[in-house]
Amino acid sequence: MALSKEDIFKTGPSPEEEKYNTAVELMDAIDCVERFERAVTSLRSAAAMFEELGDYEDARKRRKQCADKADQIEREGCEKTLQTAKDMYDKAKTKSDYIAANSEYRRLKKFAAYADKAEAGDKACHAGIRKIETRKVYKRRAIALAVIVVICTVIMVTPLSYIVKGFGHKMFGDYKAAINSYDQVEYLPGVGKMKKSCYYKIAKKYDDDNHHKKAMKVYRLAGAYADAEHRTTRYQKRFMRKAEIGTKVYYAGMRWMVLDKALLGEKAMLIRSTPLSKDELPSGKEGENLKGKKLTEFLNGKFTSANFSDREKVMMGKEITAKKRAGMQTVETKKEDIVKNPIFVLPEDTISEYKDNLPPNWDPNGIYPVVWVSFR
Repeated sequence: MALSKEDIFKTGPSPEEEKYNTAVELMDAIDCVERFERAVTSLRSAAAMFEELGDYEDARKRRKQCADKADQIEREGCEKTLQTAKDMYDKAKTKSDYIAANSEYRRLKKFAAYADKAEAGDKACHAGIRKIETRKVYKRRAIALAVIVVICTVIMVTPLSYIVKGFGHKMFGDYKAAINSYDQVEYLPGVGKMKKSCYYKIAKKYDDDNHHKKAMKVYRLAGAYADAEHRTTRYQKRFMRKAEIGTKVYYAGMRWMVLDKALLGEKAMLIRSTPLSKDELPSGKEGENLKGKKLTEFLNGKFTSANFSDREKVMMGKEITAKKRAGMQTVETKKEDIVKNPIFVLPEDTISEYKDNLPPNWDPNGIYPVVWVSFR
């Protein structure tokens, strides 16, 4: 369809009209602005646009209205903000109170008439913050001194003195000395957890210094404290994955030899470096006749319960009796991965197959636990 002459010569708004409309929008937008600084900025921007428009429409009139309104809002806003800042400063009792008051003073720094007052308020707030921080330092020193006095008072008087000593050592970062103190009264409730927390701190320091093998061993001593079990098994998997057949590895607090690997190195067969000692075996005739089914039951029962954490049991595919929080992860064993009796001894007819990788000082009559562990 052909265009009419009106359509051909029809044009949009002129540049002056567009600028005028924009300035009017800025002028009207101050009703939606909460902070007075933004309202002042909007009005001054609108006034500048109206100034550029000269005699267009009522631009001169609106320019004056914007300028006057901006001055009024700036004056009233600065006064209100200054008073709010003063009130907040007068009522301030904590560091966060002074910071909040200071943020109000800082709003005024961009306005020349109030810059000096804002600067003075800023300095006063910082002085208040320093006073509070100094007070905290003296408070911490007083607490430390009080602890020392208590230690000196109760030392060598009651068994609780060892707990006080341990707490004092721990507070000053001497975790090994704290553990030595806790060892004296480990039978008291809660002391075991205090001791494990010290092991955790030592292990974390080794971790931060990139001594990961030392960290792994000490994390194991921390037991189920925080995420110690998770960190222990994470490092065990890492070092086992790298270990060659015939080399030693650390697992469940014991030394083992790598006998074999499978699943592209994601699974390893381990044999303990030393046979079970008399202290580890059942006493009496039960220990003397420990063979076959009874031996299997012992290794996967009492021996496992006494030496393996839940996460270490999961590594060898053993079902655990309960879910347990360790760090931020839940310990679970998938049904398809469960192995009923994961710990065993090498059958006599297979010992010769691994003779080159058996533990040193091999005792043919000894009981050497063997287990397959997964690094997945």
